[in-house]
Amino acid sequence: MAGQHAEVSGIGADLGGTKVSAVVVAPDGGVIRSVYRAHDGTAQGAVASLSALLAELVSGSSGRVGVGVAAAGLIDRPTGDLVHSALLDLHSVALAATLSALVGTEVIVENDANAALLGVQGEVGAHETSLLFALGTGVGGALSVGGAVVQGSFGFAAELGHVPVEPPERHPCPCGSSGCLELFASGTAVAAAGRSAGLTGGDGGPARAEDVVAAARAGHPAGIRILESAGAAVGTALAGLIPAFDPATVYLSGGFGHGAADLLVPAIERRIRGQLPFPRARPAPRILADPVGPLAAAIGVARLARRRAAHVTHLRKGSE
Repeated sequence: MAGQHAEVSGIGADLGGTKVSAVVVAPDGGVIRSVYRAHDGTAQGAVASLSALLAELVSGSSGRVGVGVAAAGLIDRPTGDLVHSALLDLHSVALAATLSALVGTEVIVENDANAALLGVQGEVGAHETSLLFALGTGVGGALSVGGAVVQGSFGFAAELGHVPVEPPERHPCPCGSSGCLELFASGTAVAAAGRSAGLTGGDGGPARAEDVVAAARAGHPAGIRILESAGAAVGTALAGLIPAFDPATVYLSGGFGHGAADLLVPAIERRIRGQLPFPRARPAPRILADPVGPLAAAIGVARLARRRAAHVTHLRKGSE
């Protein structure tokens, strides 16, 4: 059986709010190529960039390949439909079927944060309980118990970006609720706070999340305050999640989360210490930047697609 699996490689793409990142993984799961492709931020532009990039990578591959896409939002895994993505304003899109027809091979679709946690855990997976916050254009989340990503009864588990961190109705969220973590700890929220505080980009243009991070590293009071607020919001969410799930590790992923982890972690830990139940009897989880980085979701979904394609190949050969 190991020989059958060794024949299959994987392609994974992460559909983000401003770009598509993709990787090709070898039969052993190692990354052999990575590429980024920007898009215009619209739903149509995002899907067009994704389709073109997948077609390019599939046409350049030899042998059997599994293809997967990680997308922010609610996924219907049996069909591969993107049920709802507030990030790209996509609703009820037959994403897997559309991409499969365009690239000429089956494409699977997974939530981007779940894929990132799979990428962090590696081919074998961890055996502890872990949480992951994907802090990027929006905020995604994932939960793993015993090495298996928890999907929930309807496939929508661990939407951590929509855990409320303040009383209702103060700040409406595009998801239809209010007070969601995404409104305070996403790269988009941090960039908006930086602009409101008068920060500018390194090129003199509007401040982006990375500019706020740079300002905080340089000791700018507004940058420090904004990242302290973002970290405290994540800590508020965790104050409710730790008693429920007892995680050993909490990963900060996504472009903003990974890049600012060392500045966010102290604020998160301070907030947790203020409300951790049974603090003398239970350890607090480790909170750290994911060890893979911005390509984690693409790597995770590529490995997932590779394993599924290898399994199908094995079943077909076994029936011959």
